[in-house]
Amino acid sequence: MTRKTKTGQRQNARKAKSNDVLSNTKLSASQKRAVTYDGQNLLVLAGAGSGKTRVLTTRYSWLVQAQGLRPFNILALTFTNDAATEMVGRIAEALGIRNTNTLWVGTFHAVCARILRDHPQETGFGEDFSIADAGEQQRLVRLVLDELDVNLRQVTPQMALEAISRWKEEGITPEDAANLSPKGVEELLPKVYALYQQKLREADTLDFGDLISEVLNLFANHKPVQNKYREQFQAVMVDEYQDTNAQQVRLIKALRGDGCSLTAVGDDDQAIYAWRGAKVEYILKFEEDFTKPHVVNLSDNYRSTKAITKLATEFVADVEGRRRKGLRPARSMDQGKPVTHTLLPDAPAEAAFVLAEVKKAIKAGRKLGDIAVLARAEWLLKPIEELLVKADIPTRVTSHDRFMDREEVVDMIAWLKLTANLKNDAAMVRILRQEHWQIADEVVDQLTKSNAVGGVVAAVRKNAGSKSLPPKTRQRLADIMRVLNHLKQYRHTATPAQLVNMALEESGYRQWLSDDDSNTARNKLEGLDRLMDSSLAGYEKLKDFIYELPFVDFTPKDEKTEAVQLMTAHAAKGLEFPVVFLVGWERDNFPHSKADPVEEVRLAYVMLTRGQEEVFITSARRRGAKFLMPSPFVAKLKETKAAAHGYFVSETG
Repeated sequence: MTRKTKTGQRQNARKAKSNDVLSNTKLSASQKRAVTYDGQNLLVLAGAGSGKTRVLTTRYSWLVQAQGLRPFNILALTFTNDAATEMVGRIAEALGIRNTNTLWVGTFHAVCARILRDHPQETGFGEDFSIADAGEQQRLVRLVLDELDVNLRQVTPQMALEAISRWKEEGITPEDAANLSPKGVEELLPKVYALYQQKLREADTLDFGDLISEVLNLFANHKPVQNKYREQFQAVMVDEYQDTNAQQVRLIKALRGDGCSLTAVGDDDQAIYAWRGAKVEYILKFEEDFTKPHVVNLSDNYRSTKAITKLATEFVADVEGRRRKGLRPARSMDQGKPVTHTLLPDAPAEAAFVLAEVKKAIKAGRKLGDIAVLARAEWLLKPIEELLVKADIPTRVTSHDRFMDREEVVDMIAWLKLTANLKNDAAMVRILRQEHWQIADEVVDQLTKSNAVGGVVAAVRKNAGSKSLPPKTRQRLADIMRVLNHLKQYRHTATPAQLVNMALEESGYRQWLSDDDSNTARNKLEGLDRLMDSSLAGYEKLKDFIYELPFVDFTPKDEKTEAVQLMTAHAAKGLEFPVVFLVGWERDNFPHSKADPVEEVRLAYVMLTRGQEEVFITSARRRGAKFLMPSPFVAKLKETKAAAHGYFVSETG
């Protein structure tokens, strides 16, 4: 058989597999063009509800089955853990992959953490470095401010962390920050940044902002490592490209070698995260960063009714500088009910209106998880939450009902974090403050005074035998060290669930809760059982759980589906619900008086397009003692052609 014949057979085989991929998935003409593009750079402009996840996962399968790439050769980057989990599930099902750990699909931060852990010698961190959560960052920056004798009225921990985060998003080092010639109070911040970084390094810890920067440093200082990944990744896929920042774009470029294709999917109309460093200009100037890209518009909305889609599309159409997309309802979508706006006397009346409509929806057969209440700011949700709870309607506020934030869960995770890294002072402080130990606050404060990283564990070990403390306190410190030493002994052989069970039993935490007959104690025991039986069940090794802890949502599924969902508009991005309430549409509240006006228009568009079948907008004439006017966005909706066709109705309640 000649080489030419073999080549022809391979091409025919790939063509057949390409047809299989496409026949197994229902695609529109534009979706098919995006999936099968075989050039270098592809930008997919995916309007709300246009099937971008289907396009991404089908293109992934097409690259494997029709183009001959292995999953190992494809890097897919997302912005949320939920999006990554969904992609992994769809890809595994389409390709029959059982061991999904081999896939390179994840958030920017998760992928960077994986790269850094794979190169402990080159980075100097070691593979078991910790990733600081928000609480640990707060504690560390407080230590820094105290050590530098900074007046907390001048520089608060939050102010310092926000400045540090902004610098890291732009790739600005402490030295670079100092050279920016800041004045007054701002002059202190580069010093805080420098010492904060020093203490992170001493604790074998990185924060989220470090992960991308350290990978870029790794590549800059170790070219063979960079070349290894450039050879490995023959295709890079990026979801939600409108949310990228400078460092993320640098990372994409650093990971791509010659011949590596790029698929970027995004929608500038949904760019709502400038406040956390995202730069919409990267999707607007995509052609400047990546040579001669092919652009595909996904313009059919498969999520919302025609009324919702037409109203939202016309609302955002006049935003200056946006890419033209012309989103339209898919032919299969029903016209649906008009979007309604109701002007109510005050916040209690607004809450009563939402409660009444929620009851109607439930009576009509809606599931609780089908209903969402969205607001520009969380404080606007409080009266509604209180009224729903009073009416015995299960309610979940996304920002503070995360399973992993429950007190008893955080208490046990602290044992796992400290077992994995004895330098994790924040975890030891959490353990010391657990109520069942009954260690006086002034004793804990004394033990945590040291500015030395790892100093809290050393202080507990030292004071467990100190006669300067009361005998009961010394005994409790000794008990903490005994439990910790036992956990350290079994860290490599016991599962995380077994380690938590050991901590519960040996620390007396379980017994303390069992001796309490209150509903609170019973709920905590139930939460701990769910932690061990559900969240930790899939992990055989402690290090695997610690590695994934910052990147996985462990919230049990029923908490997301068996309650009415209350959340901010930003938290709702990427979600969809049959029934949506958009509350607090008043001048100055929304659009917010201090926010970018254009981004507020986009935020309103995102809110509208979360609704699949029904959208209710509400405004209040008064909140507390403050009299308000309806949002100018209401007038803007009234002026659309969609409103003229009856797709939007405004009334007084």
